[in-house]
Amino acid sequence: MINEGNSVNHPQSVLINGAHAILGRTESMLTHLYWEAYQCADRLARIGAEQDEDLVVSVDKPLLIREFMIRGLNLRQFLD
Repeated sequence: MINEGNSVNHPQSVLINGAHAILGRTESMLTHLYWEAYQCADRLARIGAEQDEDLVVSVDKPLLIREFMIRGLNLRQFLD
């Protein structure tokens, strides 16, 4: 709706039109983020916030994320 600008009859048309105007003046793009993907990003942020080190490099995916991906997203092919 925001990308297309078709919000005439929507109850929040003022907000949608405002967002559309802002996007038209910038080089921004909106995309839909599935709830499961947001949860994965949220877990990664929590892991980072709990670290004492300024930089942590992990070769393998953290265990919490691996389990989440298998259960929630069925992305087993990315875990190999």
